[in-house]
Amino acid sequence: MTKPTITMLTVSLIYCVLFGGVLIYAYVSVSSQGQEVKRLELTMAEQNAKELAARSITEIISKTQDSRDKLSRYFVTEKDTINFITDIESLAASLGVSIETTSLEILPGQTGARGQLKTSFAVEGDRTAIKNFIKAIENLPYHSTVPELEIDLNGNEWSAYISVLVTMSS
Repeated sequence: MTKPTITMLTVSLIYCVLFGGVLIYAYVSVSSQGQEVKRLELTMAEQNAKELAARSITEIISKTQDSRDKLSRYFVTEKDTINFITDIESLAASLGVSIETTSLEILPGQTGARGQLKTSFAVEGDRTAIKNFIKAIENLPYHSTVPELEIDLNGNEWSAYISVLVTMSS
């Protein structure tokens, strides 16, 4: 081989090695950027899912506001306890029984449960009035239970002792 051929072959080999190196560098660079693009796509998909969930929750909150307002009327708040007692006393007067509130206490809720307002009443009146009062207490428009009820007859006068547990809201 002649000297110019060897020179040309050497230059060609150098160009080939350089070009091969550039191709390998480009391949590695594109590959790493592709992985970064996949990571960013995953992050964007997670963010979009979170935004969609947040919009959905916001929509549910706004759509259920009326239902939650209606439901909250079935619970007594701590500040409404006096009004609750006044309403019971007014109910008793309208049904013709005399009433005395014998106890009033707020029972704390257990873990995850709501507290309860425990009220106890002693009532006196005729049989029908006592019966109607008990029915009214059992059908209070609150989330409530009647854990204690005692009824006594003293001559013609009926008396009752009744306890009511009403679930409280915060």
